[in-house]
Amino acid sequence: MNAARRMERQQHRTAWLFLLPLLLTLAAVAIWPLGRSIFFSFTDAYLDAPSDYGFVGFDNFVEVADDPVFWGAVTNTLVFTLVSVALETLLGLAIALLLHRAFLGRGIVRAAILIPWAMPMVVSARIWEWMLNDQFGLINKLLVALGLVEKGIAWTADPSLILGTVIFIDVWVTTPFMVLLILAGLQLIPEEIYEAAEVSGVPHWKRFWSITLPLAMPAIGVAILFRTLDALRMLELCARGKQRKHHDDVYLCARSTYQFSGPRPWSRCIHMGVHDHRDDRYRYRRPFAPRSGGGLRRWQ
Repeated sequence: MNAARRMERQQHRTAWLFLLPLLLTLAAVAIWPLGRSIFFSFTDAYLDAPSDYGFVGFDNFVEVADDPVFWGAVTNTLVFTLVSVALETLLGLAIALLLHRAFLGRGIVRAAILIPWAMPMVVSARIWEWMLNDQFGLINKLLVALGLVEKGIAWTADPSLILGTVIFIDVWVTTPFMVLLILAGLQLIPEEIYEAAEVSGVPHWKRFWSITLPLAMPAIGVAILFRTLDALRMLELCARGKQRKHHDDVYLCARSTYQFSGPRPWSRCIHMGVHDHRDDRYRYRRPFAPRSGGGLRRWQ
């Protein structure tokens, strides 16, 4: 009995020994930066001088909560996430069902459909920026040639169109990812179930609702979870807009460090979203700045 317990404890120690490099790496690249960011969110530290700070409590969070741009960012981020993930799920399921069927050249089609997702997001965004250009873009040239519009549409400059444009591009880029995960789930469904349903005379639509969809839901759920998390932190696509009308706030925080004299406090960089920045002076001002005699003063 004692020998068994000693062996069990030795196995536990060995397991932790193997996990130690992973835990140290995780602490170095994730836990420590996250904890440091949370710590600085309660100070008046700036990105250009992180060692010079004073504690301000929840003042930075109150400043963010009172910022209408922040709530606009939250709204646009939620709209972008809900619409894009919903469209990608529906299209991904439909395409996966088609690719699950046997046809000539299925392997080539499966490989080709992954090309948009395999390309770097910045490259895809640049391609669509050129295609949607209001003067020489391919999309506007085609619309004008067909007589649907009289002149090119500023897809990436019009505030009323940019959010829909970004959603469209994101759907084009990441639908193959949904197809890949859902198709993997469909291939795990035993063919014997479909054969029994066919012998029993079950119609195709009922096979889908009663067999395919329930058995594929675990894969669909994982795909939706991954895409939702990815959409909530979307950065590269927003950073490519020509007029910068709808940005991800992470990109704005990084850019403000280099292009404006007053970089934001760290706590104002913990939120992100796609939003309409109509007043750069308001967005990039320092909400709090050190007084010469100590304490804080409002930055004007």
